[in-house]
This record gives sequence, C-alpha cells and structure tokens, in this order.
Amino acid sequence: MIRLYNSADPKRLFEDALRLPRTEHPYYSGIIYIAPSNLRARHAERIFHRIINPEKRTDICYIPPDITTLNELSKRLYSTYSLKTLLSRPLTPILIALLSDKGLGLSIIVSDLIKDLKQFHPDRDTGELKEQVIKILESYNLPDSLKATIIGSLETFNLYQECLNMNNLIDEDDLLKLCSHYIKEWRVFNVSIIDGFYAPTRAEMFIIKTIIGKSDHSLISVPRLDGLDEVTNDYVSFLKNNFSPEYMDVSPKGCKSDFRYIAYEDIESEVEGIARNIKSLFISGKIKDLSEVVVAFPKLNKYREIIERVFYRYGIPCDISQKRPLGQTRAMIDLFCMIQSIYEDYPRLKFSQFLSSRYFKKIPESIKSWIPNLSLQSGIITGKKAWLNFLSRGNERCNINDIIENTSRSAENNTLFTALDQTLISGLTEIERDILEIFRKLEPIEEIKASASFSEFSTRLKTILKELGFLDVTYVDEDYRIFSDMKKHLLNCLDELASLERIKPARLSLQEFSEYLWYILDHIYVDREVEGVTVTDIHEASPMAFLRHIYVGGLTDDDMPDRGSIDYILPDSVKRAIGLPDLDKRITLQKFLLENIIRSSAHVHLSYPLSEGEDKFLPSPFLYSGQQERERIPGIFSKEEILVMKGERPLSKFLREIKINSKISNLTGMLNVTDIDSYRSCPRRFFIEKLLRVLHPTIKEYDLEATILGEIIHKVMERIIFESLDNVDKLKEKAAEMVDRIADSRNIDQFWKDIIKDAFIEILPDIISKEMEIRRDGYTPYKVEQFVTGEPLKGIRFKGKIDRIDRSESGVTIIDYKTGSDTLTCSKVYHGKEKLQLFLYAALLKTQGYRVERVGIYSLKDITIKWCPPRKKGRGKTVDIDDMITASLRFLEETVEEFRKGIFTAKPLDDNYYICRKCGENPFCPYIQS
Repeated sequence: MIRLYNSADPKRLFEDALRLPRTEHPYYSGIIYIAPSNLRARHAERIFHRIINPEKRTDICYIPPDITTLNELSKRLYSTYSLKTLLSRPLTPILIALLSDKGLGLSIIVSDLIKDLKQFHPDRDTGELKEQVIKILESYNLPDSLKATIIGSLETFNLYQECLNMNNLIDEDDLLKLCSHYIKEWRVFNVSIIDGFYAPTRAEMFIIKTIIGKSDHSLISVPRLDGLDEVTNDYVSFLKNNFSPEYMDVSPKGCKSDFRYIAYEDIESEVEGIARNIKSLFISGKIKDLSEVVVAFPKLNKYREIIERVFYRYGIPCDISQKRPLGQTRAMIDLFCMIQSIYEDYPRLKFSQFLSSRYFKKIPESIKSWIPNLSLQSGIITGKKAWLNFLSRGNERCNINDIIENTSRSAENNTLFTALDQTLISGLTEIERDILEIFRKLEPIEEIKASASFSEFSTRLKTILKELGFLDVTYVDEDYRIFSDMKKHLLNCLDELASLERIKPARLSLQEFSEYLWYILDHIYVDREVEGVTVTDIHEASPMAFLRHIYVGGLTDDDMPDRGSIDYILPDSVKRAIGLPDLDKRITLQKFLLENIIRSSAHVHLSYPLSEGEDKFLPSPFLYSGQQERERIPGIFSKEEILVMKGERPLSKFLREIKINSKISNLTGMLNVTDIDSYRSCPRRFFIEKLLRVLHPTIKEYDLEATILGEIIHKVMERIIFESLDNVDKLKEKAAEMVDRIADSRNIDQFWKDIIKDAFIEILPDIISKEMEIRRDGYTPYKVEQFVTGEPLKGIRFKGKIDRIDRSESGVTIIDYKTGSDTLTCSKVYHGKEKLQLFLYAALLKTQGYRVERVGIYSLKDITIKWCPPRKKGRGKTVDIDDMITASLRFLEETVEEFRKGIFTAKPLDDNYYICRKCGENPFCPYIQS
C-alpha cells in the first residue's frame, strides 16, 4: 500500500503509520522515516515521542523508528558494509587542484559541477556525459575559450573519478548509489515514511524508489502548491509512474494568499522586532514551547552575530542550525595568524595577534601582556631582524628602557599597582629572550616554508602546536568539551591532508598548505546542543512549515530571490539543456519555499529592513501581493533596557572635575615653560598625561614622528644659519652631511633618512631667502639652543630652551622653530588665549639685561615667520612687546596659583575643540559632556 499526501505534517503521517499492521507497541523499529533535512528529522523525533506519550504508560520502554535523512542513512550503511575509504567533501576540491594543477578557487567551482552532475545524472558515466555536453555545445554559438573550459572541466571530472577508483575511494555523492545497493540486498521495512521532499535530485529519487520498493507500506508527503506545480511535477510524476500511489488530500492550515509583512528601519531593529514578538507571545502564553518556533533568513550569515547578541539581550535561547565554521572561530584565526606570519616574514599585526593569543598556553604571559603595547609603538615592522632590533633598541619613537622606566615611575605613584604588574615589568626586560625562543620553536616549519609535502607540514605543525600549548584548555564543563572537539577536528584535518600524499604526492608551499587547511576547517562545524528557538535559513525552514510559529526576515530584493554567484563554467542555456538547475529554476524554487511557509504555517511573521548603513533596500518581489505594515509591541524590553530604566543616575552624573590636595609645592620648585603652556591648554589633560603619566594608546603610523623630525631639523638649522649664504651649492653639500650625521645617531630607517635629506635640500633655497630677509632687517644669528632660567616674578622660577636668538644694534629677537604650520595672534596674548612660551622667554631675557624687540614662530613647513609685534603695524593702538610680556606674566601668576591649589579643571584654552577631539579622555570629560 502506497499513499501520497498533499502537505501532510509528521504527526498525521506517524498516526496513520501506527494504524498499519506490525507497528504495535513497543516495536517500532520496522518504521523508517526519511526527511529532507536534519531539522525536520529532529522535530519528527519529538513528535513521535509525544504521540507515544510514554509518561502515561507503565511500559515506557520502546524501540523507536529509524528517523533520519538520506545523507545520514547512506553514511551509516557505508560505515557498516563498505570496504572503500570515504573522501570527505572538503577534500574533493583539494584533490581536484592537485590532479589538475589548478588553483583552489577554480577547483571549488569544478567540484560543485561534479556534485551536480553526480546528483542529477547518477546513472551516467563521465564518458557519456562528456559526449552529451559536446553535442550540446556544438549547437550553441559559444566562444572557443568557454568551450575549452567546459570540456577541460569534464576531463578533470574523468581524471578525478579514475583517481577515486584506483585508490579504492568513494566521495559523498557516490554514497547514495551504494546506499541503494545495500538496501536492496539487506533491508526490508514494514512502513516507510518519505516526508517533505519537493524537488529531489535523480540520485535521491533512486534511493527513495529503492526504499519504497523494499517496504510493505509507504506514506509519502509532498508539499504541493497551486500555481507552483512545476517545482514538484517531476517528483510526483516519478512516484506515479513507478508506484501508482493512492492520493490523500490534506488541506494546508496556513494564511493562504492574504498575508502581511513588516518593514523595520534597519537589520538591528528587525532582529529586535522579531525578538520582541517572540517574547510577547511567550509571556502571553500563545507560545508554550520555544522549540516549536523557527526564525529563518535567506542569508543567515548576515544575521548570525546580530541574532546571538540580540536574542541574548532579550533572554531568548536559540539554536542556530548553521553553526559558525571552525575556521572562523577566534582560536583558528589566531592559528592562521601564526602560519601566515611564518610565510609572510612576521608582519606586525598578524605576528602580534599570534603572540597575544590566549589559545597558545605556553607563550609567556609577559609577551601576551606587553606585545599589544609594543605593537602599537613599533609601526610597520617585518622580519625577525627588525623585531629583535626593535625589542632591544626600540625605534625613533620609543626606547624599551624608557618604557620600563616610565612604567616603574607611574607605579610608584599608583597605589593600585600590584606585584603582578611588577612581575610584568621585569618580564619586559626578558621579552627579547622569549621572542627568540618563539622563533626557535617556529623554525621547523620556517625551514620548509618554500616547499614540502603534506605529511611534512602536518607533522611539524603538530609538533609546534604541542610545544606552544595550542588549545591546552583548563576550562570545565561545556567550554572544555568545545575546545577539545576543536582540537580533535584540527588534528583530524591535518591527518586528512597528510593522507592526500598517498593519493597524489605533491610538493607545495606553506601558503598553499595554509589555504587548503583553512578551506577544510571552514567546512567543519562544532555543535553546541542548545534548546530554544531554531534559527536557520529559508531552505531548511520551508520543510518546517507545519509548525505554528515561523518568522522569516531579511526579505529584501537583494537577498530574496538570491541570484547566486556567477557560474564561470556552464552558462544557463547549457545547464538547462543537460538538466541541471539554472537561474530560473533557482528563483522559482525560492518562491516555492516562501509560499510553502506562508500557506502552511498558522502564524507567519514576514519582515525586511529598509536600510543598513548607507544601503537602502526594497521588499522582495515575492512580497508584492501582501500588505506592508509597521509593528510596535509596547511593554517588551531587553535586559539592558530594564537595567537602564532602573538606573538612578546617568553616567554624566558621575563625571567629576579633578581636585587634589594643595600640598604639591614640591612639584613647582622649578617649572618648565612648556609645562606651563600644557597646563593652560587643558589642566585635566595635563594632570592625566604629565602627572599620572597615563597616555592614550595610539597606533604608530608609517611616518616619522614629528618630535624626531623637529629635533633633526633644529640641529641642522643651528649649524646652517652660521654658514655663509653666498654659495648655495656648497651649503647644500654641508646640509646633506649634517643631516646624515645627525640622523645616524638616531634609530631611523635609511628610507626616512633619505626622505629627510631630500626634503631639506629641496627647501634650502627658500630657507636661504628667508634668512637673507632677516639679515636685511638688521638681525644676525647670535645664539641657538639657549637654556635660560630665572625668576621674573617673586616665588616663581622656571626654565626653558630658546631655539634661536638673533641680535641687532638695538636689541634681540626670539625665534621658535616649528616643523608644521603654526600661528601666533598678538591680540590674543592680552586675553590669555595664546601660548605664553615665547613671551616668558622674553621676560627671562629682560631680567638678564637684554632688550627684546620681537618674538616669532618660524614654520619650516611653509618657510614663513609670524612676528609679534608684526613687522607692518596695522591701524589703531600700537602693539608693544613690553605690554605682551606684562600680560603674560599676569597670566603666569594666575596659572601657577591654580596649579598650586590643585585645580585641574577640564577647560581647553580658547575653546580649542580640535584638541578635545584628539584627547583620549574625551568620553569621560565633564567639559565635553556638558
């Protein structure tokens, strides 16, 4: 007896099966249930258990039916009966790449073609398929290059199949043939239930035919939809032509064609809307079992991380059917950073990530603690020699000994500094030794990175991972199991790659080996058994349409229908001619999947986002027959929203100005002029950076530090200005020698040394022109790098260094060099909105008997000098340098008084928001928050 149902759910099928002979309790092993997906099979197990309801029986033990999928059934029979070795699917493209000498990318495309040909033409060998395709190609006007690619792919198919036969191998697509053979030979079923298939491949149809033929009774459910019969016609015709089944009509329970869908502002809002809807129905009691709820998306990868985060916030447990691939876990990413570091000669970012990884247990803690900070300060760095040179000497920006000294000095003023921190500082002094040890452990693979066999790479990589303690976890419970599974899968992958050497010996580089290993790991999933809402893609959700609550999101015109990637081998016309799925069938199938959910499920929630970032979306064309609406569910909040509402005060209420004990006179015995300007720029930032020595970490860009460049230029200028300016060529030679001599004393790459020299030589004529202008004004160089100290105000002593002093018959001029553009506004001096540095220098020189006539900022970037007072006096009151000095001393007195009182208020000089934007304290600053 064979029955054909229209859209029956597993409950109906099991109930009918239990009424048939030889299915009495407790012996149900004669029933086999075949589902198109693991998700439907898992739900079928729960449904059957509820039907039997052992809780209400005294004899609760029973033998369950065989509930499985075709792939699981074929693998199980293979492991029991077959003498051949199974080639796992991820190894197929790698073997094809070795056989064809093609890249992995093209080999993946060829392996997909081979899979389709085996699934849709299981009864034909490679020679027959090649002849058929060649005949079809002759009837199409295709370019010769494309024809050659297609024929070459079929020849690779033949080569691949011969390799499998010669090595007694079998791939997963050939398992279905063996499964059909083993069922014919060994198995008879009382009742077979074929549930939920709508467009099986010919290989799947053959095994379904075999199962039905070996069954006393067969119950077959096919989800058929009016208007979309083309999807299921081939399958239904196949069943009718072979078995003449009895037709059983089952009316679907869904919402038919009148449906609604919701538009959300963005992806985040869409996932939150789905979470709120589920939580609302659960609280109201309409959803009693979260395992009966399915959330689906056309492209699950786009939503996976958002779903995990948002559902956790709303307290909704979820089981994502497509787990994150092993290759995309942080542990494996860190592993590949190590491998890539070896063949890329230890670049900064990848090598630093490997060294700071928590998954390599035997890397010293001092390295893990210090390497992020050292990486930020190292800039662009590559190669063993460069790393060791930096760790021993530092670079032009930092010195390792300075880091130790500054950290230790900060520790002396920090009561929270612990013995562990002191251990880390001592560890920094030994970091060079530890890095050398890491390099020593990596040498076995580095020695063969240019060329080696699979087994050599696998063996040496295992040894290195053992020495570095990779995934030697000490976690307990669930985490321990997960990391143990990850390590087991990794070792199995290395063994599988090593086994390829017996099939096709080859020499390859470490980079190629890394690509192959990553591809395999990217197709392995570590499952965590989580009960709750099932999250999957729409292909697995459609067979679950019998459930009451289904949510389908992401229904944008970009993702639904999904046009798929470009096929670089077979055009759609050729696919259609040889019976492979083309784009039209792909789109029709996706419409069928969505319509099946809409018509079959009692409660369907459809949605799409209007935008994501700058991208705007339109609804899927499959939604045009529905009605758009916006959904708002009041009274449903996430955990964070509840905590925020319960909070007494916002974060801004906890921000306070810095006030410390006024007994800090020991810090003001001898003030530095630059520190005075730094305090006036922002007292709060001065306290954090200068007194606490807490600096905001920044990434060293690929450029020369401005301070280092300034020091070099200052040294060159102080020698150039005393030379004769008549012979420009001779002056250029001297300038080049000076730059080389000064730069050689610093730890600077030769590249930057050449840049500094060429740039300075290029601007030298403009510098000479500017110097001649100064001399025409009656001034000549007098002193450079002049240290000055004094007490212009009683009780206030400070010191500083003047870049340059020029003199004339009547007085002196103070000049300060700047490597960038800088401004000096004389009028701001009277209002305290200008830096005091030059005017305080002038005050010190006045106490020593000099007559200061003017001060100026010399921009070496623009080759301009901004004078104060200006050379050309404007209209109105005459600007006088003595008045500026007097005003500067008044502001100096006020500044020192505030400093001694311990006032470190957040207030930038002249409302300079540019400084505030660059400040690391910006998010916690009372001035910014107000």
